[in-house]
Amino acid sequence: MSLQPKFLKMAMAAIAVAVIASVAVATSMVRVNLAQIVENSEKSFLATVQSVEVVNTADGWAEKVSVVVDEPIYGTSAGETVVWFQARSGEAFRFPGMPDFHVDEQYAVFLSRKGLGTNFQAPFALGQAAFRAHRVKKTGEVILVNEFRNENLFAGLDTKALAEEIVSQDAQQRGVSMSKEERVEKVQQEQSKMMSAGGGGVSVGQLRELATTIKSIDNAATRFALPTDQAAKPMIMTTDEEAHHDH
Repeated sequence: MSLQPKFLKMAMAAIAVAVIASVAVATSMVRVNLAQIVENSEKSFLATVQSVEVVNTADGWAEKVSVVVDEPIYGTSAGETVVWFQARSGEAFRFPGMPDFHVDEQYAVFLSRKGLGTNFQAPFALGQAAFRAHRVKKTGEVILVNEFRNENLFAGLDTKALAEEIVSQDAQQRGVSMSKEERVEKVQQEQSKMMSAGGGGVSVGQLRELATTIKSIDNAATRFALPTDQAAKPMIMTTDEEAHHDH
């Protein structure tokens, strides 16, 4: 079953909310969590931006983003060049909420399929699925933060159930068995890491582990949804982006 109509519906909803909010200081859009992002992404990778060009295409103005994959998460290979065209509202104006990529910077991206009948493509849910890499000076560790400070990552997700799945898959891959006490401790550790990542930075390794686990499960967004969130109205995320005009 194609996810293109689903992507278009959510992407256009996100853009519509963002455009309405662009008259204010901040930009708002419908919140999606990591399971929804993974389910609706064609490929994911950690990559370094090679170029960003504003071009006029047959579909309209766009940013042509070219990256080289440093570490694949799924759907790509290391060293692969990935190119996509992000829609713009005009030559000098960007859509509010659209990720802003910078040459020579490193990002983790969850890239959607191309829109139906167009060459336009972007991270699913825009800035919620593009994570800029930041290196911690003291440790040298690379942490990833999206344009909404990762606040959307685990919203509405049953982190305990997801942690249990991660622990089970890890034990199975390593061919080890755990006592009940060991399993409980491991699950608590995984949950704690998620809580930390949801309010700040997430490591490359943790994001890859979470994404690949979710990708391996059918209907993960539904399976790991909190019962109280399944019927809840979409929450609105707000970014601190103030200007959408290119200087």
